[in-house]
Amino acid sequence: MRTYIDRRLRWLIAAVVAMLFSTTDAIAASGAGSEEIFLALGWIVVVLLAARIGSAIERLGQPPVLGEILAGIVLSGVAMAGVHWLEPMRTSVVMKFLAEVGTIVLLFQIGLESNVEQFRKVGMRAFIVGTVGVFFPFIGGILVGQYLFPEQSINAHIFLGATLTATSVGISVRVFRDLGVGARPEVSIILGAAVIDDVLGVVILAVVQGLVTTGVFDWWNVAIIIGKSLIFLIGAIVVGGRIAPLLARWMAYLSNSTTMKFAVPTAFCFLLSYIAYIDDLAPIIGAFGAGLILDQVYFNIYRAPEIVEKIEHEVLPYVGEPSRTRLVEILDQYRLHHIEELIQPLAYFFVPMFFVMTGFSVDLRTFTSLHVLWAGMLITAVAVAGKLVTGFVAGRVHRSIVGWGMVPRGEVGLIFASVGLGLGVVTAEEYSAIMVMVMTTTLMTPLVLSWLLRRKTPAM
Repeated sequence: MRTYIDRRLRWLIAAVVAMLFSTTDAIAASGAGSEEIFLALGWIVVVLLAARIGSAIERLGQPPVLGEILAGIVLSGVAMAGVHWLEPMRTSVVMKFLAEVGTIVLLFQIGLESNVEQFRKVGMRAFIVGTVGVFFPFIGGILVGQYLFPEQSINAHIFLGATLTATSVGISVRVFRDLGVGARPEVSIILGAAVIDDVLGVVILAVVQGLVTTGVFDWWNVAIIIGKSLIFLIGAIVVGGRIAPLLARWMAYLSNSTTMKFAVPTAFCFLLSYIAYIDDLAPIIGAFGAGLILDQVYFNIYRAPEIVEKIEHEVLPYVGEPSRTRLVEILDQYRLHHIEELIQPLAYFFVPMFFVMTGFSVDLRTFTSLHVLWAGMLITAVAVAGKLVTGFVAGRVHRSIVGWGMVPRGEVGLIFASVGLGLGVVTAEEYSAIMVMVMTTTLMTPLVLSWLLRRKTPAM
């Protein structure tokens, strides 16, 4: 059987490679005026197949997310090797949108699996972890910037420090989901700390941008950013928690079908993501907040899954005790988790988009410069150490898991660096070194986290 599966996998890889080269000729023949939306149809096929091939790394004991990121890096190499059809995908608005939706869906799923009470228990620890996870990388980034790039201005060093404060929590939580440990207290601390990271990171970025563009430190602008962040976070939990059940009941009056049961939480997720965006926060925070707010109890008035109804009407009346009690418990559990089941097909499509595109954003040419590599490795060491110290303030949990869960920078670090590059503060060489750091932390985190989670070590 394994030989048969391996043969099928080889044929699938060969088919993808053949399609890449044949499609390159077709696009070249059609001219440069082809619509991006139609090009994206081909890119989606390649990304999805690459993600599935990459996820085969699970057979080696590694989380699928690592394989998806590596698949993206391979596609990046293929694009540089001459498959020019893939190159526009780096700047494609369509593919960036699909990848962004992938992070939104992923964090929404994590929120659905969590609850507000769980976060209240770790609230203060998450705040301390998030604050420490910003302070040490920020200071470390400034110091290492002065050492590596002494000819640059202090603004460039501050920008490097700001870049190191970011945390791409989507990578870590995907590992937790893959390994089925989403309910651990470390996950709640990491997610809560990531919110603090985002707020403080946005504040630092705004301050640095103000210094660069105007040369003036604007306390008023900083206060506005902090105020909007607090309003969103408090409003999402307090106000959103009151609106969500009302929305669920109002929509159920129109229809209590499974279609409506899917539409209401999904729309609520994107609504809070949009509100977070216009509040200058990452949309994934809104998505996570939506999942956190939505209690499965709100949707009891909607129809249960069809299989549950059939078992209740056609099987349950003929089952005696104690099997009947156990069967009712199983059916209730499936009924409560029905929303998660409905959302899962969205995740199958969108989530791999994010991780493959994260890998695809890596520019392999950055490895050709020894100075860039040296600078990238030193920045990586500072970036990792600055987040690992957060484990020591996380309380009685597995400190290493918390620390490593905060390590990946992913697309968040690249966004910060891109802003500096656009302002002319960060040089191309420094940007390449930051890219090395982003790639290294993105690749090492799934490996280390999966190893830590599989170890039978007690929580500290």
